Amino acid sequence: MGALRRPAPQPCHPSDVRASGVLDLTDRQRTVLVRKVGFLRPIQQMVARGVSRRTACERVLGQLRRHELGPDYHALALSVGPRGQKLPAVSTVMRWLAEAEGNDPTALAPKHTGRRHVPEGWEAAAERLYARMQQPSMYSVYEELAENFPALSYAKVRRHLGQLPAQRGAQGPARVGRHFHAQSRADYRERDLSTIRPGEVWQGDGHRVDVYLAHPATGHIWRPELTVWLDVASRYVTGWYIAEHESTVTTHFALCHALQSCNHLPLFLHVDNGSGFAARTMRDEHIGLYRQLDVEPIFAIPGNPKAKGHVERFFLTLEGKYGKRWDTYCGPDMAPEANRRLAAEVKAGRRTLPSLAQYAEGLRAWIDWYHQRPHRGLDGRTPAQVWAERTPNPVPELAEIHLRERAVCKVARQRIRLHNRMYRDPLLAEVEGREVIVEYWLHDDQTVRVLDMRQRHLCAATLVRKDPYLPASRMEERRQKNLAAQRKRAQLRLDEVDARARGVLPEPHTARALEALGALEAEPSPTELTAEPHLVLDPAWNGDAEPEGSRLDITDWPQGPSPQPRQRLDVTDFD
Repeated sequence: MGALRRPAPQPCHPSDVRASGVLDLTDRQRTVLVRKVGFLRPIQQMVARGVSRRTACERVLGQLRRHELGPDYHALALSVGPRGQKLPAVSTVMRWLAEAEGNDPTALAPKHTGRRHVPEGWEAAAERLYARMQQPSMYSVYEELAENFPALSYAKVRRHLGQLPAQRGAQGPARVGRHFHAQSRADYRERDLSTIRPGEVWQGDGHRVDVYLAHPATGHIWRPELTVWLDVASRYVTGWYIAEHESTVTTHFALCHALQSCNHLPLFLHVDNGSGFAARTMRDEHIGLYRQLDVEPIFAIPGNPKAKGHVERFFLTLEGKYGKRWDTYCGPDMAPEANRRLAAEVKAGRRTLPSLAQYAEGLRAWIDWYHQRPHRGLDGRTPAQVWAERTPNPVPELAEIHLRERAVCKVARQRIRLHNRMYRDPLLAEVEGREVIVEYWLHDDQTVRVLDMRQRHLCAATLVRKDPYLPASRMEERRQKNLAAQRKRAQLRLDEVDARARGVLPEPHTARALEALGALEAEPSPTELTAEPHLVLDPAWNGDAEPEGSRLDITDWPQGPSPQPRQRLDVTDFD
């Protein structure tokens, strides 16, 4: 009967360094551990085939001395030897083999860990002062600690704070903010686009252009709002529109332009909760545009721009590739001095602003170039190539797709009143007293389309009359409303400036006392300002002691050109 054979040791792989206890090692200890594991692998393979440990060690070291195992393995053997310049001895390698067979994954790591830090009591306070959203510097933290720890040096504070883990250091959530940390530092869920076909999901968003243009009406400095619809699977720009600001009108224009230019109807529209995409005219169950087109909107989580990352990345590419072509570019990476005196130079005629037509013409050409450019996210294919692979989904009634808005009105005497306009049709008598859906066009107010609440066509009502002093078209009416809103906001700012110029408002208790006396009234006339002060004593006061509730009123006291309101003083205020 033969002797029992010792089971061959299992080779140690670099993946073993992930076991428990390895994370507590220093960087140098982990580096040496991984190198020793790689050096012992050929020797362990020979031992596993039945070769004795000493023979395997001597054979591998002999081949290393004769340079028969390649330069990479020879350099690895030198790195684990004495001082990184000599090959390890046979006895040393055999000891490493015995340590590798144990259950401790850190046995091959050097035992010397260096000088250990002895807590001195200021470390927790330093971390607490450093982990603030004000993002103080290390020296500022040191200055605050030096008041209570006079013997503390800045080198110690800098060394301790610099060795903190990322979650407690300069990039921790307590320092950069939890929301910013979650958006740019924490783990994220990557969406799989393999299940989405071209043309099925569109992302829409508005972007304030980083280029100063000349306003079409005033010629002053202006930054327009660009609304874009982008196909997610192909990165193809299906439609876009430029306006003063993002609104329901711009969203309508951009979406209708996309439908007319592509003749393709998506299944989903991924948008945010902005005023242009989440308005009632867009998402209402009866009059919303999404309901008219029979597409399902997907609203992104507020404060989470990563949800619509494809269209956001398109805007970044747009400004980097196209926006920087203009001299009036005003992005965050533009030199501040370039546009510091732009308004004065334009007014003096030394600089000229590009027009909206010039910018739009260049944008149209750039988007065509973008469609023919290989995209990294499409495996080197162009957006136009991927977009051509879509399954056609034509838009129904493409010829009738216009900028249409809807409203719910009530029929009275065969007429409908909409936006100070009266429309009539004999067929409205069939729905007298009922609510109907009125579909109107911004560019033409002569006729409206009337539907019942089940989306069925009833008639086309014609305009009977318009109330006076109204603009000729609905678009002009919207412009006038926008200007009126701007005037109102400007007047509110002017009122605030006037209030600040008049001085500090009285204290709440003083204001209440003045109101009780009726002193908060209109400003006195000039004759009243020149009158002598008039003292009125409470008749209940006998001059010896102040009865409860007695007061001295001073009325019409002149205080220069800006009189103060009547004040109420205590008798005890006088000596």
